[in-house]
Order: sequence, then C-alpha cells, then structure tokens
Amino acid sequence: THLSPAVRDSLRATAVTQPEARAKAMRAAADVKGDTIPPELLAVMDAHPLVRALTRTTCVATLASAGTRDNALPVAAQATVNCRIMPVETIESVLGTLRKIAAGLADVEIVPDVGVGPEVPNGGPVRAAVEKATRAVYGPDVPVVARIGLGASDSRFLRRVGIQSYGVGVLAKPDELVRNAHGPDEAAPASSFPLGVAFLRDIVQELAE
Repeated sequence: THLSPAVRDSLRATAVTQPEARAKAMRAAADVKGDTIPPELLAVMDAHPLVRALTRTTCVATLASAGTRDNALPVAAQATVNCRIMPVETIESVLGTLRKIAAGLADVEIVPDVGVGPEVPNGGPVRAAVEKATRAVYGPDVPVVARIGLGASDSRFLRRVGIQSYGVGVLAKPDELVRNAHGPDEAAPASSFPLGVAFLRDIVQELAE
C-alpha cells in the first residue's frame, strides 16, 4: 500500500459514500503513521474493488490468446496485462514484480510503455478555483476533496515534464454510476449538465483572471 497525501485525501473523500464499518476503516487508514495500512483495516476496505484500488497498483489480464485450431494443443500462449500504476511507483518496479511472479512460467515485456507521471500537490490555484466555484454553484456545504483517478490520465505526460495537472469532475452523478465513466452519455444524468456547465465556466473564469 502507498499512503501518499493524495491517497489519504482519496480515502477520506470516498468514505462519505461507504457503509459505516468501511468508512470508519478508511478514515483510520488515512490517519495511519507511515506508509503501510494495517491488515485489519485492509480486510474491511478490500471488500469493495474501488476502495481497494485507491491504495495500491492494480494489474489485470485484458487479452489472452493461444493455439491456431480447435482440435490441437497450443505450442505457445500470450496475455496482455494492463496495469494502473500509482503515481508514487515506477514502471520498472511494477515490471520487476510481474517478472518475479511469472518467473519460470512466462517472459514479461512492456508492450507498449505508455508512460507514468508523478503525484502533484493537493493544494494550489486549481484547488482554490474549484472550491470557489463549488460554493457558487453547489452551495457552501458541499466539500471539495482531492481523489486519485482510478483510470488512465493523459495528464501523466504533462506531470512528467513538471506541469501540475488535475482532472475535475464537473458532472454530478450517483456513486453507482462512477464505475462506468465512459458509458452511454458518460453515465451522467441529464439533470447534471446545466450545473456542470456553470461549474466549469466558473472554474475556467477564475483561473483565467
């Protein structure tokens, strides 16, 4: 596990959407001293895939192929494993872990290397602009929290060259739709669109002035 500042904020932010037992474990994990989450807290948190992914790099086999005919044993097999790498880790360290796991069973190579970017600070002018727009559009009681995105981000290329880059969620949606970010209509209710436009307009205007 990796308890960077962004991970700690992500756990606190996501806790408000979780059942009480899991939320309590997430808040306790966010306050842990050091970088390792105690096993008893992980046992509670890991029951939810999205929460589990907040604390560590994850890899999943997305493609597999073997053989050339239905009635013949394959002489070779290959699989593509897609990894979502935490900002505090490197491609080399993840590759080394995969090679260790597959040692004696398979060769592991990067095809292709799509890059990785470092973590960026949670505070600053973007955060301030989002907080101001949130108060104006959604009201003073809506919290603004930093959260690690659980998918790929093109901002990694900018972050890698030192440009602090952030993603901002502008379309309000219920928790059950968050996992389907690029579904039909971006999995966002039509009612969220007018407020989302106003929210994004205020953020851009604040940063441009």
